[in-house]
Amino acid sequence: MQTIDPFVGRKFCMNEHTSIHVRRADHVGFAVAFLDEALRFWVDGLGAKLIRTGEMGGEFLGQVTGAHGAQVRMAIVSLADQTIELLEYRGLDRPTVTAKPFEPGFAHLALVVDDIDALLVRIAAYGWKPQGIPQPIASGARAGTRVIYAVGPDGATIEFMQPPTSVQDL
Repeated sequence: MQTIDPFVGRKFCMNEHTSIHVRRADHVGFAVAFLDEALRFWVDGLGAKLIRTGEMGGEFLGQVTGAHGAQVRMAIVSLADQTIELLEYRGLDRPTVTAKPFEPGFAHLALVVDDIDALLVRIAAYGWKPQGIPQPIASGARAGTRVIYAVGPDGATIEFMQPPTSVQDL
């Protein structure tokens, strides 16, 4: 069964009085339960580089995020030319059940890796769990690429993708 995407090739016009230009993506952010544990995963587990740490709070944080009254410990890491912001919110009631990757509004980061099986073994030591068994994409531009979602202790999700050997060698 072939899926037809009704949006492929279509142009969407904004109101003629609106003029915006998205220039680039800046970073991806994850709320984490414990910043130090998250840093161990990203830096020691995946090899990210720690760029900086800091703290935020007050009116600024409340206005930007809606987390009024919270204090945030934050860290910025860099991995594979991607900037990742890790945020530990304090002073707020947090949900006891994490969101699921299929729920509306949920987001994930996809990373291309050389050896998905070795990576899954490595990240298990940091509490990350694959959601099944890596599966090859059956057709299309990424045919043969093995993919799997892994969910961390905080409920964050990363999709790991391993292209076929012939593509990796290019």
